[in-house]
Amino acid sequence: MLQPTTDRYDYTRILRRTDPTIAPLFLADLDQAVDVSAEMTGDLTATLPVIADIWQQVSPDPDTTANMLGVLVAFSTTATAAGATTWHDVPTELITEFIHASGRAAGEVCRLRKNVVHGAYLALYDAGLFDDVSPAAGIDPVRGEIRTDERGRRRGNAQQTRTRKADADLVAIRTATHDEMLILRLATRLAVTSRTQQLPAAAVAICSSSATAAEAAQVLWAHVQTDATPQMSLPGQLAVTGPTLHRIAPRTVALDPWAAEALTDWRTERKAKDKPGNASRVASGQSVIYTGGKALDSDSARIAADQQIGKAVEIADLNRELGFSAGSLRLWAAARHVTEFASLIHAAAIAGIDPLELHRQMIRAADRRSPRCR
Repeated sequence: MLQPTTDRYDYTRILRRTDPTIAPLFLADLDQAVDVSAEMTGDLTATLPVIADIWQQVSPDPDTTANMLGVLVAFSTTATAAGATTWHDVPTELITEFIHASGRAAGEVCRLRKNVVHGAYLALYDAGLFDDVSPAAGIDPVRGEIRTDERGRRRGNAQQTRTRKADADLVAIRTATHDEMLILRLATRLAVTSRTQQLPAAAVAICSSSATAAEAAQVLWAHVQTDATPQMSLPGQLAVTGPTLHRIAPRTVALDPWAAEALTDWRTERKAKDKPGNASRVASGQSVIYTGGKALDSDSARIAADQQIGKAVEIADLNRELGFSAGSLRLWAAARHVTEFASLIHAAAIAGIDPLELHRQMIRAADRRSPRCR
C-alpha cells in the first residue's frame, strides 16, 4: 500500500499560501478565555477560538492553519478599528477592501485573505453563531479574473461582452491549495440536503485521496477500509487510444484521518437507511457515492462525483476560481507528499501517472500568472 511520506514539502509555493505582511498565529497563541455570552452575540474577538477550533478539525496542514489564523486576527483587528463589534456588523465594503489590500499584494495573497474571511463565516455558521449568508461570498479575490465554465478551465470577466479567440482563455487544471482544502472540507458540513448529509464529504474524501472524478464512483465499499489502517483501492483509468493500457494505474492509497472519518460517517448514514429483506446499501458490491438508477459508465461516474463535490465547492465560494475542479483535489493528494525526486516518484504512484507528467502538471500550475489586485 502507498503510504504518505513524513518529510517537509518542497511544493510549498504551490500548496501553502502566505501573506508576507502578516505573521502566522497558532491556536495556543489565542486568548482561550471563554466568554459564552460574548460568543453567542458573535463578538469578533470572543469567537476567534471557536473559529480556530473548527478550522483545526478540518485542516490538512498546521502551518496553513497558522497562516490563516494570523490573517483572521488581522482582519478582526481591522474590523474592530472600523467600529464593528460583531461579525454581523462588518460591512461588505470593509471585507472587500481587506481582501484586495489596496493593490499591495499579489493575487495569491488576495485569495488567501478571501478564503480566511469566508472560512470564518462558514465556521461561525457551523457553530450556530451566524445564521446568514457569508458577506464574503461573491467577492472576487482578483477583480476581473473569474472562470466562465463549470470545469474551471475558461477564463472570463464579469463585464466581458465579446468572446476572444477560442483557446486564448483556456487555463490548466491546477492543484488545490491547503487553504482551499480547509474551507472545502468545512463546506461539506454545510452541504446537506433532505436526502443526504455526508455524501458530499465522501466524494471530496475520495477525490482528495487521488481519485479522478470518473474513478470516484467506481469505488465500491469493498475497496474502502477505514479501521486501523485506512486505505482505498482505486481502479485506474484506461487510455482512450489503447483499451488494454492504463493511462492512470490501478493503485491502493492511504486515507488521511479526515477522509477516513468522512467515509465512515457516510457508511453509517447509508446503513441506517437499510430496510429488512433488501440488499444493504453498504454491501461490498455497492458504489460508495453513486446512488443513481442508470448503469454506471465513465460519464455517469464523473457526473456523480462532480455533482457532489460541486455542492461543497459552491458553498466554499470556489466555483469561480480559475483551474479549480475535482481534478484539483486529485493533484493536491499527490503534490502534498512531494519532497524530492524520490518522493515525486512516490507521489506519482499515488496519482497513478508517470513522475515527470506529475511534475509537469505541478509546475504548469505553479507558473500561472495572476494579475495583481487593483
